[in-house]
This record gives sequence, structure tokens and C-alpha cells, in this order.
Amino acid sequence: MAPQEVDRILESVAAIHDVIEAEDYVAVRTVKEDPRALLSDHASANVACSECHGPIKGEPVKVRLDGHYHCLCCRSCERLYLEKYAALKARSSGVAPRGKAPPPRTR
Repeated sequence: MAPQEVDRILESVAAIHDVIEAEDYVAVRTVKEDPRALLSDHASANVACSECHGPIKGEPVKVRLDGHYHCLCCRSCERLYLEKYAALKARSSGVAPRGKAPPPRTR
């Protein structure tokens, strides 16, 4: 790979929201090739699903909640994650999620 191509890839990775730092290195040998999530046309990374913690293969399902992006492996995990997030947010604000009764209080 030409140095100009590496620079172009690093610039595209650095332009992704929430990326703080990007480095390049030469891999002499790979022991295991993990599934990679596509972050842009020129960048991929090993990313775990925020719900099931399994590897994300291909393009992740991205959800933005409270200013942060969460990557999920599929629409099922997206639905479960959004339900859990809504329940946690409702509990923290003291409001029951829509369609559900508040949990009974214990003494």
C-alpha cells in the first residue's frame, strides 16, 4: 500500500465522529482474522455489538442516544437495546415506559 493511500485512510478515520486518535502499523503476521465492521468506504474496525456483545460483520446498525453513537449487529439487537435504554432512562427519571406499569416498590 502506498504511503499516500495510508494517509488518506487515516484522514478518513480521523474524520469519523468520536474518533480521538488513529495510528497505522505494519502487520507482519495475523494470528486470527476477526470480523470487521465497516465504518466508512475506507475504514473498518473490530466492533462488538452494544446489546449482545457479539462481533459486528459488515455495516453496523448505528443508533444515536443522548449524543453518543451505539453500534449494533442487527435490527433485533437494536430493538432490544432501545427497549432497555428507554426503561433505564424512565427509571432514572421516575417515569414508567409507555405501555408498561411501573415495577412494584419493595420495603
